[in-house]
Amino acid sequence: MSYDVEDRKAVDMAFFHEFCDEGLKITMNNGDIEQMYRLGRREQNKVRPLLVKFKDEETKRKVISMVKGLQLAGTRYKEISIAHDLAPQQRERVKKVRRKAMDELQEEQQKDARSANKGNVRIMVVGQTSAKPRTVRVAASV
Repeated sequence: MSYDVEDRKAVDMAFFHEFCDEGLKITMNNGDIEQMYRLGRREQNKVRPLLVKFKDEETKRKVISMVKGLQLAGTRYKEISIAHDLAPQQRERVKKVRRKAMDELQEEQQKDARSANKGNVRIMVVGQTSAKPRTVRVAASV
């Protein structure tokens, strides 16, 4: 089944609104969205990311803050992830910060075998869109 561009945009918009309502438990108005489009070339059986540009930073923060709710969302939304759209330099900076934190954690766990028994630790990078992202250690939920 092939859709024309306007039909595909309408389907994406409808899905995004359902996703926000059911998956994130937030109400999104059309006025909250400045732009929305698919990334990459259309190919059969390929899922392309959907880039959503919000009208203001507060709306974006609201959506990003509700990502943790996806764990409780229905199976329809289990495969969806949400991330900041970062420039290549920002992505590289985030990778370096995460890699350094993971290496430090691994060294600590190797030096003190007892620390491995303290539970799993997850490394989160905060401030990804800033010039100085940093890591935070969070106890991983089982």
